[in-house]
Amino acid sequence: MDNFNSREELEHAAMQAIEKQEQEAEKEPYVPRTRGIRILAWTLFALILIGVALYYFWIAKAGTL
Repeated sequence: MDNFNSREELEHAAMQAIEKQEQEAEKEPYVPRTRGIRILAWTLFALILIGVALYYFWIAKAGTL
């Protein structure tokens, strides 16, 4: 356990512990995103990857297909 030299130190540590508990109690619980939003995000991510791949392919072919 912590070694306190005075009553003030003990009270200060107790107040900090109480404040920490109050802050943790005030946090909102984590709510995961809905399935539709996750599907949309992965779809957009895939489209961006396809676009980048096609862009590099176009550069590699010097603008001609």
